[in-house]
Amino acid sequence: MAIAHPIPLANVDPHRITRILQNAGFTFEAVKARLGTEYGQWLPEGAGITGRFLAFLKTSRMLADIGRKMLAPAQQGAIGRISSYLKNRGPKNQLDLLIWVFLFNEPVKASALSGIFSLEDLNALVAMNLIRRDADVAICDLALFECAGLYVATDAWVKRPADENCVMALLPESFDFVGAVSRKPVNSALDLCTGSGVHALVAARHAKHVVGTDINPRALRFAEFNAWFNGIANIEFCQSDLFRAVEERAFDLILANPPYMPDANGLPNDNFFCGGKSGDVLWSQILQGVEKHLRPGGLCQIIHMIILFGNESYEGKIRALLGPVSDSCNVVVCSSPIAFRNKETAVATSVHFGVTTIKRCVTPDRVFYVSAPFRSPLPFDVFDLVLALEKTSCPEERKLVCKRYYDRSKRNRISRGTGAAMRTLSFTVCCALVLHSALLGFLRMWKRLLQYFKNRCTRAIPSEFS
Repeated sequence: MAIAHPIPLANVDPHRITRILQNAGFTFEAVKARLGTEYGQWLPEGAGITGRFLAFLKTSRMLADIGRKMLAPAQQGAIGRISSYLKNRGPKNQLDLLIWVFLFNEPVKASALSGIFSLEDLNALVAMNLIRRDADVAICDLALFECAGLYVATDAWVKRPADENCVMALLPESFDFVGAVSRKPVNSALDLCTGSGVHALVAARHAKHVVGTDINPRALRFAEFNAWFNGIANIEFCQSDLFRAVEERAFDLILANPPYMPDANGLPNDNFFCGGKSGDVLWSQILQGVEKHLRPGGLCQIIHMIILFGNESYEGKIRALLGPVSDSCNVVVCSSPIAFRNKETAVATSVHFGVTTIKRCVTPDRVFYVSAPFRSPLPFDVFDLVLALEKTSCPEERKLVCKRYYDRSKRNRISRGTGAAMRTLSFTVCCALVLHSALLGFLRMWKRLLQYFKNRCTRAIPSEFS
């Protein structure tokens, strides 16, 4: 059965629905806190004993992050069973109920939702295809995420449709990219591979006009709905294979979260994740379009998985793809090594994940390439970092500038300081549940063993002494 896409309605005020969701506490941070997760995408590589232990858990399908599993498709093994147990307990409050409906796609009683939504609101949600009703049961076949104060509908992630070219859910990389993009005011912005439109929607706050393109017509229906749902008017979406629909236009900001997973069995544009055999087909084409579509002084930011083989240099690959404008572009690559390998990357020298930022210089005096660790959200605007780097005259000065900015990032992270505690708590709870389950199993086995020997002894006693 084909899954319907969401529909904007002329006679409905979407702000009323979003206000209800906000008042019920349905926010990204609240969901993370409820599920006990940092919602991370990739396991870091080489993180000492802890990193190796987590890698072992991942290989054993036993990730300690319960919340991460609860936001992902059902898994087997101990953690999958624990997640199912926690999920099957049922919602305890309004936030739980909204998580159950819009993230887990679990059926709930429509009468339970009446404590959050009025009958008129429930009918509007049904008309928008955000939920469907079967007698007194309400089911959401899609997903609804909060991101940067916006509510974004996507295809379901927990119970993904099998027969659709799915619109990507807001995965951890979506939130990472939102936290890494420059938010300086610009006249025009372009969001390539827009999907649900989340990056175009956030960019509409600091760009006078935004264009979002995607080759998937289903994605455009979601993006248009999300723009209406959040009351954003300075945005247009069009079906396009990357730049094709905006061939004669240039922009101050180009954003892209293209499919980047290396997959020799798929083709780019087949789905939201395949980037070709080496994962670089689409972002290579995006870099080739910088010359024609990025104005001098503008930024192009692309989320990436960098896969290097042999003696390859990422700077060399970027410079070659930029072509004639390479000598007038400054490049800042914020990335960190990740513990990702599949058959296409088995012999890769390294695999990094992060964001590439390219600034096309107005007067290219000192063109540079800088690499830095990937952290999100950044406590500074990456445009300010690039401007500071442009004032330097040598690699040593650029290292000092990066250190100063990233030390600020480290201090900010320490001051927030809840992430590590939450992960530790999640891991501790997981271990406690696993040990509790193992102990109960051991006690049951011991009880059966004692009963077995007791029965044997009873049978061995002669009847005259019994």
